[in-house]
Amino acid sequence: HVGDSVLKTVAKIIRHQAREDDMVGRFGGDEFVIFSHALSSSQAQRMSQRLSNKLSNIQLSIDGKTIQLSASVGTICVESESAKLDAMLEQADRQMYHQKQLLYSA
Repeated sequence: HVGDSVLKTVAKIIRHQAREDDMVGRFGGDEFVIFSHALSSSQAQRMSQRLSNKLSNIQLSIDGKTIQLSASVGTICVESESAKLDAMLEQADRQMYHQKQLLYSA
């Protein structure tokens, strides 16, 4: 029950951080994806950092339990309209795990 509540809260936060035209979905477990049109890599990085900061600064209280959120965010930019979805997800997943390693090694 607590895990479901956390996932719903995280989904709501992500949806509010995304733009109206962005597509947001749960990829599996505690992983979410956002497909967004970004004008540049730096714009995508700013969005990624904003989302990570927002999620990392939240403490949830659910059923008397306090949960500190943290987030690892992977970002990729694809300039080709013919890019394959599975390749994009794999690349973003690698980026996310890289960010997670940096977070836990600090």
